[in-house]
Amino acid sequence: MDVKERIKQLKMNREALSNEAYQIGKVMSQSEGEEKGMEKKFHARGLFQECFSDLSLEQFNKGVLELEAEGLVNLERLPGTEPFQFAYIMPTFVLFFIFEKELSFDPILDVEKVLKVIEEVNYINGSKLEEKSGLTVARVNRAVDALENYKFIKTYRCMGTEPFTFAYAYAEYLAL
Repeated sequence: MDVKERIKQLKMNREALSNEAYQIGKVMSQSEGEEKGMEKKFHARGLFQECFSDLSLEQFNKGVLELEAEGLVNLERLPGTEPFQFAYIMPTFVLFFIFEKELSFDPILDVEKVLKVIEEVNYINGSKLEEKSGLTVARVNRAVDALENYKFIKTYRCMGTEPFTFAYAYAEYLAL
């Protein structure tokens, strides 16, 4: 099975999200910007203000927690963030697959491009992968995370690889 079919088979349908979660996910996906080459980290208050006209505070908290439960975002919880139940919201690669129609790029094509580069060289670090794929750091990170999650590649991860989330990616196929 190719990567496109596997992702389409495993990704959830965005219609399965509540209205609140859908609205928040849509706002996040349309804010594709990267910070210092890395994935954008949304401050709870700032994201709420972007969604404010459509959602109450309670709906916002509920929607973000639903996105976390579905694996679409990761949350950073810190003390003193009331009335929010988290401080920061970070999108995962899955969010971009679910909201692909809202994007100016195709995240599945990114995954295919990154997989092709990794298959050609078998073992590659983040900067070389960025160079050979022509993608931004955040898009490389998302594609690598997806490929590893769906067991098309393996990665070696350690500290000090910023802005990449991995040290090396390699094509070691696992049993599907």
